[in-house]
Amino acid sequence: MNWKAWMYFTRNERNGIIVLLFFMGLLYSSSYWLSIFHPQTLPDFSALEAKTSTKEVIPISLTTSKKSNRPKSKPHKKETYSPKVTKPQTTLFNFDPNHISKDQLLTLGFPEKVASRLLNYRTKGGTFKKKEDLGKIYGLDESLYQKLLPFIQITVKEQVKKEIPIKDTIVSNTWKKDKKEFTPKKKIILDINIASASDFQSLYGIGPVLSERIVKFREALGGFVAIDQVGSIYGLADSTFQELKPQLTYTPIPVQQMDINHLPLDSLKKHPYIDYKTARAIVNYRTQHGLYRHLDDLLKIHIIKKELLEMLGPYIAFKENQ
Repeated sequence: MNWKAWMYFTRNERNGIIVLLFFMGLLYSSSYWLSIFHPQTLPDFSALEAKTSTKEVIPISLTTSKKSNRPKSKPHKKETYSPKVTKPQTTLFNFDPNHISKDQLLTLGFPEKVASRLLNYRTKGGTFKKKEDLGKIYGLDESLYQKLLPFIQITVKEQVKKEIPIKDTIVSNTWKKDKKEFTPKKKIILDINIASASDFQSLYGIGPVLSERIVKFREALGGFVAIDQVGSIYGLADSTFQELKPQLTYTPIPVQQMDINHLPLDSLKKHPYIDYKTARAIVNYRTQHGLYRHLDDLLKIHIIKKELLEMLGPYIAFKENQ
């Protein structure tokens, strides 16, 4: 290793080193020259010493010599604004659920959604026959229902036959000829597999909405196989159905069956008793294990229970060839 190469400097490098050393020396000696040309003068404390010797108290500041009599202010607490929600005042009064308005329901303490649900039920043809029917409204709190129970008054419309007093004998004879005597309607017996929507409307408590819904449900099923199937119609109160049940009958007919071995998922889920999840499980099991042979094969699908299978039984066909 040639150490002389490390110690060799060019001419420019040597000049730079000399200039650097010069400035370093100038900086180092600057404090000496400043002390000569600008000597530091110390402050004169003689006047202060003379005053302190006579025990003269010099107030440091006005703020510390005098104590303020004003009470100390407490730190300001940041107040957060929270809007006040005004709840409608609850007032209990006698009411008929068949005629009450939405505003009156809210006054009684009904939540807005439950009040709207009750009005929708009435709009679709539903009626309240007894006090207990109100408790079947979905979402109605049990405690509120028990509180309102003594105030429910369901009025039943009755036809009152008015007698016209007849004073004159001639008028009486003429009136008897033109008079149509009132005869009470006989109870109609309807065949649920044949009756039309207008036929169902002749039943007490069945309006146009419910009658159309019964017919559409029958068509989607492929026909009724039991009277109790009518009781499962959405919007038909159980009390109304039990009252109408003696007026219903059905003629056993060949119902429309679905080929469970070949129908696609979209067709299966259209049946009222089969939802999308059940239809998908039926198709997946069929794809993995082959065709169904009998009803018990469907019980191998874990989401299908025996109760559902009993309802589906009359509507299922097992065809090997499409």
